[in-house]
Amino acid sequence: LIGDITNPLVKTYCEQKNLVTSLKTLGEEGYILSVSDRNVVVAANSRKGALMGLSSLRQIISKENGELFIQRLLVKDKPKYSFRGINGAPDALRKELFQGEIGCGCYSWLGT
Repeated sequence: LIGDITNPLVKTYCEQKNLVTSLKTLGEEGYILSVSDRNVVVAANSRKGALMGLSSLRQIISKENGELFIQRLLVKDKPKYSFRGINGAPDALRKELFQGEIGCGCYSWLGT
């Protein structure tokens, strides 16, 4: 199940799991990714958030013994910054803003 909170199925799931309050705090691009033995759910406040959650879901799918596998988990995620990238900014500014901030999550996202 993937969608935003306006989807009745997503809304019902979030209400049943007491996730509505948490979801509201995650903003427009935030999402909750829940994987259990029976369900895989990406719930968000907007379509942008659902897309971000779907992107994360794609990263955690693995193949074991010829079958697809997804580890059980509950992720509540939102962007750390309100923007995505600094185009046109001098290298010195980028280094100052992000020194020490680029970690394994970024490398995983880029596939390196």
